[in-house]
Amino acid sequence: MPHNFKVGIDWNTVGFPALPGKKFVSKSGDNANDWSDPETPKIGVYGQVTDNVSVVVGTGLYLIGGNMAFDCGFEGDGHVILDGQNLYSIGTVTVLPDKKWDSVIFRKFTTVTPPGYYDTEYYGVSNCIFDSCNKLDFNHAVIRDCIIKDIATYVDAQDTIQSKNYRNSYFNTEVYLNNATFGGPSNWNNNYFHNDTILHIHVNFRDSAGFNSIIRGQIEVGGTTYANLAALRAAFPSALPDCSADDVLLLGDPAQYEFTVDQASPIIGQATGGLNIGGLKNGIIQNDSTTEFTTGATANNTAFNSGSLELSSGTQSYRETAEINMGRLIKSPTIRLNGIVDFVNHMPDALNLLVNPNHLDYQAQWAGKDGVYNGTWKTFRYNQPMYLNADGKTTGELDFDWSDLGEIDVRYIKIRVYIRDDYNEA
Repeated sequence: MPHNFKVGIDWNTVGFPALPGKKFVSKSGDNANDWSDPETPKIGVYGQVTDNVSVVVGTGLYLIGGNMAFDCGFEGDGHVILDGQNLYSIGTVTVLPDKKWDSVIFRKFTTVTPPGYYDTEYYGVSNCIFDSCNKLDFNHAVIRDCIIKDIATYVDAQDTIQSKNYRNSYFNTEVYLNNATFGGPSNWNNNYFHNDTILHIHVNFRDSAGFNSIIRGQIEVGGTTYANLAALRAAFPSALPDCSADDVLLLGDPAQYEFTVDQASPIIGQATGGLNIGGLKNGIIQNDSTTEFTTGATANNTAFNSGSLELSSGTQSYRETAEINMGRLIKSPTIRLNGIVDFVNHMPDALNLLVNPNHLDYQAQWAGKDGVYNGTWKTFRYNQPMYLNADGKTTGELDFDWSDLGEIDVRYIKIRVYIRDDYNEA
């Protein structure tokens, strides 16, 4: 069937062929397929992925049924969850320069060992969430713009062979940076360590500049654990001179996967290259505490339960926000899905027989600074800028041309958030 992949496609070549070496997985696939063609993906990850493959995975929940100690790449195209069911491990130590993990949620693995290549910025791990795993073993990997939360044991960073890098990432777990040969603070910079973090730093780097991070949890140096950065500096005034414990002005609750900061946050633009420290996004958040999404919204068979939006009845439902004032004119803003989609209970992940892959999307109407709306609901993909093709087609429509990206000006917006238990429908 015609495919709906964005990732792994050469959008600069006529016909938009697959990039060399890419394999494709989708909930509309079949494990008998030749998965080098995006129109004929496989349906599974476990039992299909082997060494030396680079897999583009379409939206959905993929339960892993055994240990996967392979040198392989995973690139998520949409909202992709790989779930180890608290039983299995994934990944293996590698220094090969041609594998990466990008835009995938890794949950409930016993051990996660990402691939990586220690002297390149392209490969490694980026834009991933590691959640509710027992242990992360980050040998060699360059870790950038990731969320690392609720790790039972710790993040192991005690490599004695090659330096590794954690950059622009969020942590709320125990992290070891206590090897004297890891390459120095510049390999571990621009991170955000949340309140419940325990950060272990080698005494050789206690007074070193270059970390440029926000540290709001405990810090262990030389066998002594300090309650916070202020306590460490009370003992050693010159400790971690370019770090702070500033309030980053988080909006919402990180436990609900809300990692957005206020426009006045001190982390904005303060990381290398003008990025935000911790890889956190700045913007406006909509959740169960905002008027536009609660009392001001049109709630069609939806309800909030402990902060999560759920179906209350029906096979397809939505919640339509009241007008949201962005505060200024923004070109093609990105609407992000803050959360882990419960495909099993509240959005069952059925076989997508109509679309390959079937992406999660939302609808929007918008207005520029004049306040005049476009007049029709248009469909867009989450976590992608709001682009239009020259013919008016939007990112959430089939056959959207990712080589033709027209921007739109948005000051005011209304959003319809769809949740559904008929995930086999377009």
